[in-house]
Amino acid sequence: MKKRNIILVSLISIIILASLAGHLLINSKPRSIVGGINEFRPYWGPLKGKEVTINEAQSKLPFKIVLPNKLGEPTLVKLIEESNFLYVIYSDKKPTQDMSFDNIIDSGAIVLMEYPNSSVQESDLMIDSAIETIKKTGGVLEKVTINGHHGVYGGNVEHVVYWFTGTTNFEIRTNPNISFSYLIEIAESIKEQ
Repeated sequence: MKKRNIILVSLISIIILASLAGHLLINSKPRSIVGGINEFRPYWGPLKGKEVTINEAQSKLPFKIVLPNKLGEPTLVKLIEESNFLYVIYSDKKPTQDMSFDNIIDSGAIVLMEYPNSSVQESDLMIDSAIETIKKTGGVLEKVTINGHHGVYGGNVEHVVYWFTGTTNFEIRTNPNISFSYLIEIAESIKEQ
């Protein structure tokens, strides 16, 4: 039984690492050359999922949706029911159905993602492992505490803040014109009851 728990924690660690590092390592494509350094960006097609209201999404999700107090009403909410994955988009203009994730980010939108957390065991080890993995690729992730919960922030082509609670994983993504300090303020305005 103990070996099974170690394997389960290892698999969960890999999933979290993929979520954090995937945008630098997996399915990346050159975006532009700046100062002789290639910038890499994940190639995400149009957002999957069904457009829903927050109430519709809440009725289908196993965790309580928590929204930031700082951003007002979302422009678009999409739910991928099979994986209990929620996108909440805040932007000046509603994204079109065919806009890629990259284009939504580039337009200045702030994208909040919420999905279930199945384990908080070894959380510090997972965060440390993600930081070390990103360092090996030349990237930087920094530890952060959001409302008492461990997480990380970083990025250059996208700014990302990631943290998790006992029930939910949270990610906020946007373009680099929006400061990390503002993203952390937004994250801290998301408080589970």
